[in-house]
Amino acid sequence: MGQLDQHFLRHQERASQQLNQAVNSNRLAHALLFVGPQGSGKSTLSLFLAQKLLCTESPPRDDFKGCGRCSACLRVHQKSHPDLLWVVSERKRHAAEDGGTKGRKPSADITINDIRDLCQSLLLPPHEGRAKIAVIVDAHRMTLQAANALLKTLEEPRANTHLILVAPSKDSVLPTLRSRSQIVRFRPLNPDAVLEVLLEEGLTPDVALQRSQQADGSVQQARNRTQLSLEETQFLIDLLAEDRARRVIRLAEWEQDRDELERLLSGMIDLFSHELHNQDSNWLPQGQRHFILPMIDATRSAAQRIQRHGNAQLVLEKLFLSDIPVFTASARATDARGAS
Repeated sequence: MGQLDQHFLRHQERASQQLNQAVNSNRLAHALLFVGPQGSGKSTLSLFLAQKLLCTESPPRDDFKGCGRCSACLRVHQKSHPDLLWVVSERKRHAAEDGGTKGRKPSADITINDIRDLCQSLLLPPHEGRAKIAVIVDAHRMTLQAANALLKTLEEPRANTHLILVAPSKDSVLPTLRSRSQIVRFRPLNPDAVLEVLLEEGLTPDVALQRSQQADGSVQQARNRTQLSLEETQFLIDLLAEDRARRVIRLAEWEQDRDELERLLSGMIDLFSHELHNQDSNWLPQGQRHFILPMIDATRSAAQRIQRHGNAQLVLEKLFLSDIPVFTASARATDARGAS
């Protein structure tokens, strides 16, 4: 595994020790639920666990990793080992393959067909290792049918088979799945840890420092910051400047999937954060600047509800029609009189 991966191993010491002890005592659960912020190392530690289980060089008991050099470890790192089943949405598969779909947008959900294929593969014994490991990335994005299809596999696990569900929180997956899994918690990374990763990835010190301090302990969030286009930024500003009647019309036209909504809401948080330090805003009246922090909190809550598969339309309506005030003309007039 690379140097960046070692950062996550070091900063998630509690989770890695819990898993390593379970492996060494031969008590590793058949079903594990890794929960924590995006970009906190859940997928990375899934690969470390797979290496630990499949390494052919008998790694030291006190290390939560394989040797990193044998054929098995290298193929696990590349996600090409036949006994490692890596399940992601169609969208993530196409993004990894740098491909696309003809005539339609790939789904961001994990479908019942994805899970049926996985369950069929888990019925077979390991190809060459002593265990079989399946990792469902973004398990909270399983459709209801997909989650129900997984239940029998969780209830009747085969020997030497381990299933890892990766999700942002335990409440983001169905209770029936949660109750059959052992929860492993990943804590948010501290800003210095996020900064360390961003610097390793080549960001300039100033940019890396700014992003690490605003990332809420998530490397993924730090990577995704400030990626809105000029048109998207202008759309958000226009939406926020409208009255409630116009917001209803705009929201009805806002056809975005969950990934896009989460990204746009993250961009809106960036926009609000920028306003905290911008006294010359051309859209937010000075008399209503005290709403900025509550709006940031409300937007974060909305993004979390969408992430947990809440009804996106209802979440957006609550955010833009109830939680975010109308920036009134009277407030602007007051600002103008005060400036004169």
